[in-house]
Amino acid sequence: MMIQIWILDPVTLSIVVSGLMLFVALVIAIVISLFRGGKISTEGSEMYIGGENEDVLKYRVPSVIALYWGIVKRAWRKAFEYLRDAVHTGVLNDWYGFMSSWLGFLLLIALIAILVYLIM
Repeated sequence: MMIQIWILDPVTLSIVVSGLMLFVALVIAIVISLFRGGKISTEGSEMYIGGENEDVLKYRVPSVIALYWGIVKRAWRKAFEYLRDAVHTGVLNDWYGFMSSWLGFLLLIALIAILVYLIM
């Protein structure tokens, strides 16, 4: 049995490792989608009020977080409404989709930069 050793420069090695990482991520995504079987969680569809007990909510003393959001809603109403309506849906899958598309875009830019570096 022969063992073959490859000696690669750092750029080629990073391209090979990135390709292997993408392949493993694709295999994991396929396995998860097969085991999941099309089930979608509705756990995040209800609005989250807070982690306080109902006994705490009966007092009229505002918490630090309530004061913060009160100031944000008054002083930065337009920015808060834009973030609440356009960006934040409260569903974890939406955040995952946004982050994976953003990080995929950054990976694409990195790969293009590596290819440009190799060509020049």
